[in-house]
Amino acid sequence: MTETPVPQGATQAAAQSAAQDVLEAGSRTAEARTLIDILFATEARHPNALALEDQSGTVSYRQLRHLVDEQALALSQAGVRRGDTVGIRIPSGTRELYVSILATLRVGAAYVPVDADDPEERAHLVFSEARVVGVIGRGGVFEFRPAVDDVMLRQRMLPPEEDLTLAHTHRTLPRGSDDAWVIFTSGSTGVPKGVAVSHRSAAAFVDAEAGLFLRADPIGPADRVLAGLSVAFDASCEEMWLAWRNGACLVSAPRSLVRSGVDLGPWLIAHGITIVSTVPTLAALWPEEALERVRLLIFGGEACPPELADRLQARGREVWNTYGPTEATVVACAALLDGSAPIRIGLPLDGWDLAVVDSAGARVAEGETGELIIGEWASPATSTRPRTPRSTPRTPASAGRAPTGAATSCASRRPASSSPAAPTTRSSSADVASSSARSRQRCARCRASPVPPLSCSAPPPGTRCSWATSHSSTGHPPSTAARRPCA
Repeated sequence: MTETPVPQGATQAAAQSAAQDVLEAGSRTAEARTLIDILFATEARHPNALALEDQSGTVSYRQLRHLVDEQALALSQAGVRRGDTVGIRIPSGTRELYVSILATLRVGAAYVPVDADDPEERAHLVFSEARVVGVIGRGGVFEFRPAVDDVMLRQRMLPPEEDLTLAHTHRTLPRGSDDAWVIFTSGSTGVPKGVAVSHRSAAAFVDAEAGLFLRADPIGPADRVLAGLSVAFDASCEEMWLAWRNGACLVSAPRSLVRSGVDLGPWLIAHGITIVSTVPTLAALWPEEALERVRLLIFGGEACPPELADRLQARGREVWNTYGPTEATVVACAALLDGSAPIRIGLPLDGWDLAVVDSAGARVAEGETGELIIGEWASPATSTRPRTPRSTPRTPASAGRAPTGAATSCASRRPASSSPAAPTTRSSSADVASSSARSRQRCARCRASPVPPLSCSAPPPGTRCSWATSHSSTGHPPSTAARRPCA
């Protein structure tokens, strides 16, 4: 029997694909859940452990749960419903800030943070683009935006499964498909762009990191996590949930100390900080003794200088370099910096798939430069290029190389994760695409609504979109999960 010869090109492609198998972790995911599921599970395990500390004192997980439930009920009674977006603009480093974020999640809404020190113009732009129904400001006080009909919002029906006065709602609110947050980019390269991340994606990220860092001695109630980043920066989500996923205490630093940089070093010692997630520029300002009690140091947001990594490595301390576009749910890959290899962005977190490809969409050979894709990759055997979200342009950042166990640096495309195992995000002001042109494409009924839907586009002539139909029959907008594009 004569064997059919395998074409050389096919053999080479198979070898290149095998060399990148280490970049596929999309099938390794924890059970799907929400951020509120995570918080409640931690409260059940460690009710008396400290959950939050600010200048006014500390609260335990049991006390935090009470504060969150109390404020969430107030939001619900004010008219906030599941699927809404709620602005957050509270001074950094305060208890009210974190309780308000959690209360917004608890009621099933997505929070849209703007730094309290940002100009009014940015706050107006972000809140308008995200179509928030209202804003929680100083002191945790919620106010409707002038642009919305607050009377109509208060009169929207409250389904029994979303009524926080009923005991069973902790099992039904929010849902994994609901958005958890909408965080906007700085706008340094153009108009700020909002990225909406679902609870399912956010929880997958939180659980993936919990299984990655400090495996020999996991984060727990004895740890204290620095909260030093603005909540308008997506890395702040990592700070918060490194604590709340693992029963540790989130310790908020005064904003003035964070801005000074140098003065934050002694504060870390005085407050017994053991877990820090920060940018290399800030860490470079701290003397080595400032990190003497820190056992986990995570870098992200910018390139990590090798000399800084070398200086901050110490016995008993893990130092990690992380990478991920905002669209990829904060972090997509990470590398342990132990001095044994050059600085890399590492391997994917559980639940993420990576691929380094050439201009034709084929995986490149080991050591070759290409473009890094985060999400779902389609082999050129079935597609001539990697699959990307509809109408989503490429957003190159820098060159990437095929891994020798890990990638070095990368360019990114927005995630195309239609696989159930892969965390998903939507790149937009709050759902898919947010622009004046998109707004004009909404159907007349949706444009006239006091709470315009985020996923409505112009329906076929002579028809009405599914959102408008549902709105007219129930008297209130449906949940985010029920909304779908009408064209």
